Amino acid sequence: MDYLVQQSMLVYENRLATFAGWPYTEKENMTCTAEKLASSGFYRPSPESEPELACCFMCLKDLEGWEPDDIPDEEHKSHSPACPYIQLKIRNRDEMHVYDYVKMHYQQYIILCKKQSEKLVAELKKKHSAFREELSEVCS
Repeated sequence: MDYLVQQSMLVYENRLATFAGWPYTEKENMTCTAEKLASSGFYRPSPESEPELACCFMCLKDLEGWEPDDIPDEEHKSHSPACPYIQLKIRNRDEMHVYDYVKMHYQQYIILCKKQSEKLVAELKKKHSAFREELSEVCS
């Protein structure tokens, strides 16, 4: 997880740019548009290899399998109701106060640290388990 990439996704235009070529558009009366996904905090981390995967820049929730009539805000709320971005309810950067922006940076950093810590703990548990098996074989 690249912290600088995550930081750049705080900006709506950067998230929107990741949805270049998104198949669902407002012209066709579809609700799951690139604009609405980006407004809900989503971006595509790997558009080439996983074109349907969208990740929230804040809570890091991955969602895929989007349908044309999905409503990104509702999907985000149902799968990650505690997301600080969803709870903030401010979608326009011009409406944000400095406090909101700083708070989002802080919360994003906490979430990134937590995810990274969970990943490291899982790796350590796996190594610990392998070491115990190896040790028990040697001691048998």
